[in-house]
Order: sequence, then C-alpha cells, then structure tokens
Amino acid sequence: MESLIHHINLVISEDKWSWDLGPDGVFSVAGTRRALDDHFLDDGDRPMRWSRLVPIKVNILTWRACVDRLPTRVNLVSKGIDLPSSLCPMCNNQVEVVSHVFIHCDVARHVWENTFRWIDMAPPM
Repeated sequence: MESLIHHINLVISEDKWSWDLGPDGVFSVAGTRRALDDHFLDDGDRPMRWSRLVPIKVNILTWRACVDRLPTRVNLVSKGIDLPSSLCPMCNNQVEVVSHVFIHCDVARHVWENTFRWIDMAPPM
C-alpha cells in the first residue's frame, strides 16, 4: 500500500473542472454534439443537415429514415425479432421497408396526395 502512495505527486493548486472532449478543456454544447456525432453517427457519403425550421423530432425521424434506422418490419426481423409477417400492416402488399412506408404504400400515397391538395401544390411524385 505504501508503494502506491509513494508515486503520487500532490500539487497545491485550486480545483477546477476540465472537459476532456473539447480541444481547449472547456465544455460546450457544440463540442459535445461533435464528440457524440463522431462516436455514434455513421460516416455516410452525405452529411445530414439539421433544419431549425422544423421540430427536432422531424429532423431525427428524417435522419433515421435516411440511414435506415427505423423499426420497419424488415429491420426488426433482421434483428431477430419474431414477427408473423414482414408485409406492411397497412396494405399487406409489399414488405415494410422505409421507402414503402413513406412513398410506395397506398396509404402513404393517399396521405401525400391529401397533404399536397391541402397546401394547394402539385405532388412532386
């Protein structure tokens, strides 16, 4: 036990906080976000642009859809979750993947058509 204490070098100085994730040792929200992004996000071929004009949950949903991280039936089955079917529960015509949920499903198409009619625009699809 004495040998452990012998190697400790005590310095008389004021205590201070230090942030290891920032280059200058100072905490910042932006620095924390960069550190988390670097650690957790996929280095895809296209960067994700977060829009301040829409709610954060819409940004997150969009990002998760772009990187195929939504709990579609195909993704759940690939993770070992036992489901009776991989077909879309809304139409039962095709397997449930992100593109089907948001674009190709008949229900999704009707929602898009009604939304564009409501805002008086021609649908781009």
